[in-house]
Order: sequence, then structure tokens, then C-alpha cells
Amino acid sequence: MSNIKTTQIPQTTLSILIFLLGLLGFNDLSAQEEWINIISPEQINEIKEIDGKYYCATNGGLVIYDPATEDIQRYTVKDGLPSQRIEDVTVDQLGLIWIGTYENGIAFLDEDGWQHVPAPPTDLNITQIYCIEFDNQGFLWAGTERGTFKYVDEEWQATEVLKCWDMEKSADGTLYFSGPWPNKVKDGILTQYFVPVEELTYSKYSCVEYDSDGKLYWGNNRGGFAIIPNIEPALDFYDWSHFESEEFGLVDGIVASDIEILDDATVWVVFENGWFFRLDGFEWTKVFEREDLAWPQLDKASNGDVLVGSGNKLFKINESLDGLTELIDLKDTFETNESEIAVNEYGHVLVINDNRLFKNDGIDLSFSEIPPLSGKDNYAGLTFLEYPDKSLAFYEELTRTIYKDNQIMEVVDPLDFFPPEVFEFTPLNTFNIMIDSFGEIWLTTNKGVFHKNQTGVSLYNESNSPVETVGIPGTGNYLFAAIAEDRNGNIWINSPKGMATWNRATTEWDYITIEESNGISMTIFLDMYFDEDNILWGTGYSGLVRYDGLDWTVYNNTNSELPDNRINQIFPWEDDLILVATHGISFFDGESFYKNFDKSNSGLGSNHCEKLVVDFQGNFWIDHIKFSILNYGGISVYKEQGVSLNTHFIPEELPDFKVFPNPSSEKVNIILPKNHLNVNQLNKTIRIINVQGQTVFSRK
Repeated sequence: MSNIKTTQIPQTTLSILIFLLGLLGFNDLSAQEEWINIISPEQINEIKEIDGKYYCATNGGLVIYDPATEDIQRYTVKDGLPSQRIEDVTVDQLGLIWIGTYENGIAFLDEDGWQHVPAPPTDLNITQIYCIEFDNQGFLWAGTERGTFKYVDEEWQATEVLKCWDMEKSADGTLYFSGPWPNKVKDGILTQYFVPVEELTYSKYSCVEYDSDGKLYWGNNRGGFAIIPNIEPALDFYDWSHFESEEFGLVDGIVASDIEILDDATVWVVFENGWFFRLDGFEWTKVFEREDLAWPQLDKASNGDVLVGSGNKLFKINESLDGLTELIDLKDTFETNESEIAVNEYGHVLVINDNRLFKNDGIDLSFSEIPPLSGKDNYAGLTFLEYPDKSLAFYEELTRTIYKDNQIMEVVDPLDFFPPEVFEFTPLNTFNIMIDSFGEIWLTTNKGVFHKNQTGVSLYNESNSPVETVGIPGTGNYLFAAIAEDRNGNIWINSPKGMATWNRATTEWDYITIEESNGISMTIFLDMYFDEDNILWGTGYSGLVRYDGLDWTVYNNTNSELPDNRINQIFPWEDDLILVATHGISFFDGESFYKNFDKSNSGLGSNHCEKLVVDFQGNFWIDHIKFSILNYGGISVYKEQGVSLNTHFIPEELPDFKVFPNPSSEKVNIILPKNHLNVNQLNKTIRIINVQGQTVFSRK
């Protein structure tokens, strides 16, 4: 990069005296791993104590906490898991750990690593597994969205049981299932409890437990809760105790999240909203509430503690039974897996997560938090906006305001163009915002295209330009996809029907109709890029599209090695293009796709890739934005020669003295921002001194 200067110093000469305050996370990168996953547990779906350790099935992989040593061990896709979202964890008769994933089957851990077991075949493209367990004969059972299955001789056998959300095993190996009605399996025989007709209106039962007397405890999705007496399942009515939401003081529709029964027969029930109830005999008591929790999970520990897992945290119910004591925060770096990433002009990676802003400082996976903007409590509603010089600003769609260098600039006030009643039912929505090479702002909205320059703001729509064909003529509402500037300064705006172009020299509009031919099945582009020859490359739902001013050429999954036609971003890298797609990332050399990465052949944390940035050390940061329940977010970091996070960046204020910590790598980089390169003008001496007091680098 032309704006920085790098000095490499042998690792053994640098000081290791300081601890940098305000940093988040640390990973030992001495092995120079090719892939790193930055993913948070985010939600604990199941807790199980195995050999004194607490195994947590989470949305960010399998996390194991050892309360004796307080060590945390993590398994993610990079370590061989078939998915980041783990719904359940159990152990077989040989002591092997098994996990069930939401959308990619089952796996168990042996001495050779994680071994995959395909999901039960169903009529769904993806079999959603909710729970797994072994019966008293050693057979594996899986509860799914499409029923309960038994694994015999490496094949799945379907049963008559419908959906199954929870599965528990008693001391004698009997399995109890929670579905539209309860079922049990003993000695390989499956039988079902009869459910009174009025109970079927509840339709979904979220959890199941049993006690030492054989009573079945069954929670449902309307705040109700049933205790089925100790009788064999029979196809007739029987008397059971039923507690409805009114008795609990709950709103109808609140789901019982989990149940746990202690050795003294005390029953704990926690609801999705964090309300904790305790049953002593047949008397229910609301013990306490923690409304900051969501879908808490319970487990009883061998030391008598009642474990509670929610979000990233593991708790226990305290001895006074009036609240929770936090045991450990399981997160590695960020609170959630929903992030937005960008790179500033110095090549630093910035991340917005949980409405907070963080910056990677070049050493390991450490992130320092950046305070909110002046007048703001946090970064809610703000997104990154890149200027042509690669500097970053923030854009707030609600107010159409740009925040840059502590200055605030309103892009457009829609009331200057429309009366208030226009927005009564359809508010002004922004599709894209771009700063062109002349510093002018372009804003595509559902009311047209706004263009702001030094003379003012112009609005282009069906009344004064051919932009009318971009949207829905006559409705006053428009649909825009990507926006880009070509090498001549002209503006290109894509829509479902074609391409509107604005000529900078003439300030006139033209329109290019894209016929759905030559493999272009959908003309919506999600991103556009003009190469050095001013050739347009567009991506969206039809693969990679090339336009040389005359002809359209399409590369898709039927005529090339491109694995997926939905592409979210084009990233130019050296002489190639990197395509960031919903099924991984692909490398294109102008003629062919010579490399494709997805979860099956790489350390990508998720196949859904939304955005890619490259930092000043050449690491690829890939944002897996949450797109659906099957895309769990998080960030993946990749570098073919091994991820390099070993650089200290001299801060802008150029302090008189600063001590840097040693990274876990073979060399250390010291980088000076461009305004520090001519140190003579600063009248300062830059000197690097090791712990022995010896000067190893000096520049006046």
C-alpha cells in the first residue's frame, strides 16, 4: 500500500512489557492457520455434563467448559463440525461425543476427528434435527422437523412419530419424546401416550422430562404444562394434572423452554422469557425472573448445581434460589454473529457488532472498541460508507445523514421534493448510497434517484428522465439494485428491467435494456465493477455477467465451474475477481473459475458469504451476514500462506513513548501512517528499543 511504510524487526528484540487495555479476544496464531472462524455461541441450545465438563451445543459450534480449570475448548466448522449450529449433544456407550446439527446431519468425535453421519432423508431439502439420543439397546434416535428416526446398520428407519422437539433418557434407558403428543421407546418398542382432544389445540410441546416415579413432565407452547401420571401409555383417557398460563401468570403463547428434575424430586421449569418456576410437590412457585435471558436451557450438575445457559453465558441458580450466578461468558470475541465489516484507509478491519464499533489492531484477533459518535449512544442504524480515497464514514438511513470526521452532513430532505402525505404509507427507503470520484453523492430510493453536488440536490424519476423504466411506472415507487461509477466518471444504476446510465460530460440519461437471454435469467445486479478496460462486470441472481459495451456474456453454474448463481459481491484482487456468493467464494481469472471454497473443502464458517475485505496484511475477512435461519453469521479469516496478524500500527498522535506486546509469530511489523513518513517535518526521532535497552531501529 502506498500510504504506509513497514519496518520488520526480529521477534526476539521487541518488548513484551505491556498489556493493551480495552482489547477483545486473543487467539494463538503461532501455527499460522490458513482459516480462522470468529463466531460467538450466541445461543445455547442444550447443556449436558459429561465427565465433569459442561458441553454446550450452541449456534456457534460445540463449546466445552471445564469448571475445575475454567478452561474453554471450542469446536467449529474449521475443526471438522458439519455445521456451526449445534442443536444437541450426547454420549454413546463407548464414551464418544455425538452432536446433532440443525441442517447438516450428525457427527461423532473419535481419535481421528469428527466423523459425519448423514441426516435422515425426508421430503425437505434440509432435515432439521432438533435432538438426538441413544436408547437402552445402543441405537441412535434423532428427532427432526419431519419425524423421529432410528439409526440401524448405518441406515435410518422412519417411525410413526411426527415432529420431535425434545428427547430425554431415563436411568433404565427409556427414551421420552416431545412432539404433538408424547411418546416413549423402551427395549426398541415405540409407544405413544394418548392426548385428550382439547390438548391437541396446543399443537407444539417444547420440552419433556421424567422423575424417579416415572411421571412425565410435558411443557407446551401456550404457557401450559402437564404432568402425566405413572401409567403405561394407553389409547384411553387418563387423569393428569394440567397447569395453564393463567395459573403461572404467563401470557398465552409463552413457551416452556426447558425442564429439569433434581434428585430430591424438585422440578424447575424455565420459560422463554426468563421466568423461573419451581414445583415442590404439587405447589408451583414463581421463584424469580431474568427477562434479559432468551430461551434458557437447564441441566443438573453432579455437584447439585442447576445450570442455566442463555445467549453466550452459563449460569447456576444461586443457593438462595432468588437469582443466577454467572459461571462463564463463553463468547470468544463478539456478542452476536451478526456483524458488518469494512476496511479503512490504513487497512484496519472495523466491525459493527451488537450496535458497537470495534477495530482490529493488527495483532492476533484483538479488537479495541471505538466510542460512539458525538451525540450518539451507540452505532444502531449506522452502516459503513466508503469514500473514493478508501476512508470510511457512516450512513444513517433513517435520517439520510453521513457522519465523517466528526462532521454531520444531511444528504437529502425528502420534504424538499414531496409533500408529507406522500410518505404516509410508503416512507422514503434507501436502496444504495455511493460517493463518486468527484465527491458527489448518489442515493437510490423508492422515490427516485437523488444526486447531490456542490450546486444542490437533483431528483430523477419518471417525470424528468428515463428512470421511469427502472421502477413501476405510474406508482411513484422504484426498485433499484446496484450502483457504480465507470472509469470515465459515468454513473450506472441497475434495476430489474435494465440499466440507467448518466453521462457526466452531458449530464444526460440513457437507458440500456437487458434482455433475458444468453443465460441472464434475472437482470437484477447486486454488485457492479468496472475493470481497467472499462468493462462492466455484474453479479446478482444469474451468475457473473460481462458487458463490453456491445455484448453481454454470462458465466453461470451450467456453463462454467461457478457453483452458485447468487453472487453478492465482486472483489477485484490483483488480476482476478473474487466472487462472494451464497455458496462460498470463487476465484475468477477472466476466463475460468480456478478455485471455489465452501464448507466442504475449506474452513469457511458458513456457505453464505455476504462481503469480503482485505486488510493491510493480506488477510481475507469474510462476513457471513445472517440471511435466514440456515445462515448463522460470524466472520471467517483466510490467507493461503497462513493468516498473518502480527503488525503494530503507530497511532496517529505519534506518542513520545509506547511499548508494544509480542505477537505469536516469527516476525513483527511496525507500520507508520503516511503523515508520519517524513519525520523531519515532525522534528522527532523514531526509535525502537528492546528490553535490554538497545536501540534496534532509529530514524530522525
